[in-house]
Amino acid sequence: LLTAFYRGSFRISDPQLFASIEDISRAVKSLCVVVQAGKSAKGVQQLCKSLSQYTGFLKKYISAPTDKDAAWIPRTLVLAGAIVRFYNFGALSCENARQVAMLDREHLYSLSISHFANHSSETINRFALHALGSVLVRDPSLFLKKGCVKLFERCLHPDAPPALQCQVLRNFYDHFEREGAEQSVAAFEAAAPPGSESTIVGATSTSIMHSFHTQILESCLSPKLQVRLEAVRLVRIILQR
Repeated sequence: LLTAFYRGSFRISDPQLFASIEDISRAVKSLCVVVQAGKSAKGVQQLCKSLSQYTGFLKKYISAPTDKDAAWIPRTLVLAGAIVRFYNFGALSCENARQVAMLDREHLYSLSISHFANHSSETINRFALHALGSVLVRDPSLFLKKGCVKLFERCLHPDAPPALQCQVLRNFYDHFEREGAEQSVAAFEAAAPPGSESTIVGATSTSIMHSFHTQILESCLSPKLQVRLEAVRLVRIILQR
């Protein structure tokens, strides 16, 4: 699986093949599970190398969005984001590898915002938001950075493309879902009474709810059905939390 993934991720001649967010995410998640379960130093090394290659590619093409190789940008954004989302580089025992991977994660945050700002393509913008959401899952404190707040406010504006509104709402949902899952596991390990973890809401989550309260509620009244569905799904999990 490792060999097939590394050979296939950039060697498919048509960048539009195997290019949906869902397909790429599933493939990378499988890859990360294999690396985690195998506990192979070579597998971890390959994963770190791939992340560095992907962030390097994204950095190169920020200023050249019309280059022929720019067709690879959407898929590269999701590949890099999915690696960050599904593999915990912070738990690496090798100090040097951990520092390099964490730096690449920080770079992906900035690169995602830069690609959104420098491209008019809705596809690239949506994939950039997805990559950004993957980084935020790992480091929720970045939700509250000025650049992220302004970008999400812009995307949640009623006149913004529905696909971008939906992706931002999904990013919020992913955060609350992951926080709930982690706290459920912590409560189970601590032998807490069933359901007691549902009242625990982190400081970052509280700040998100306050910062984007109006935009989220307005999205529930969007004339676009898909936006309404995503917004109501988000409100439901917030109320559950």
